[in-house]
Amino acid sequence: MLRCTIEMIPKGQEGKAYPLGVVEIANVGGDMLHGNYAVVLKKSPPFKGALKDAWKKGKLQVGKEDEEIIISGVQGFHRQKRGVYDLLFLALKACGLEGRNR
Repeated sequence: MLRCTIEMIPKGQEGKAYPLGVVEIANVGGDMLHGNYAVVLKKSPPFKGALKDAWKKGKLQVGKEDEEIIISGVQGFHRQKRGVYDLLFLALKACGLEGRNR
């Protein structure tokens, strides 16, 4: 699983850093070349373990969005031709962020 955390670092002071958001991406299938991934974008605290928490609560439904999370997926990601930033980009796009910025 991958976890990308967005932090605010007030005036560059690491000791005062706090999370603003998190996206977690988990491998849920595919083959050696192409992967399928579940994506959970957590909008509000607590941020740690958003994917595991959604799974436990039975909330892991692709296309779900509420005040706390957006759940989506990436299908057929080419593991050998693309890297981790490509996967993050596609995960954010799958959560609908591209459409919010038009």
